[in-house]
Amino acid sequence: MDSLFLTWNKATFNSFYKQIKSTGDPENRYKNELSAFKEYIAISSDNEINKNSIRYEFLKELQENMSDLDFYIIESNRSGEEVEIRNYVVYFKGDLVKEAFIYRYLKGKWVKNKLNEINLKINPDLSVKRYGEGSNEGNVIITRFIKYKVDVSDFFLYTTLFKESTFFKILMLK
Repeated sequence: MDSLFLTWNKATFNSFYKQIKSTGDPENRYKNELSAFKEYIAISSDNEINKNSIRYEFLKELQENMSDLDFYIIESNRSGEEVEIRNYVVYFKGDLVKEAFIYRYLKGKWVKNKLNEINLKINPDLSVKRYGEGSNEGNVIITRFIKYKVDVSDFFLYTTLFKESTFFKILMLK
């Protein structure tokens, strides 16, 4: 579990660094979000393990309920008067979504709900739109796991994930 936590964090940090480098980050949006992300998961570097981290707790919950299929984790919290902490887990085979769940962090624990039957193909294009051209209202982190190992993680600053993305469509499901 510790190894998976570390590799997940490293992949996510690398996505932040990639976005900072590719955009130049003239208004420090990505740097600010990276700092906020470190606070959110309660670690200061990608080599640190915090077993009390909300992300670590999620991995423990997920490990108890894992399918044998490969999957994506979509982290997409909502901010406002109340913060809604939510992760989507999307199991897939080939390019087809087999089933999807939403986990909400409520009163100190993760609560799992199955999403309605969905018939979607995975669109592997995770191109980042320029700031303001996408449709996501909050930041989104999409991580693909193959055989229980992190394959790739991508960070999308608010308004940079395109509406045609399979993952955006999943975020619109309740």
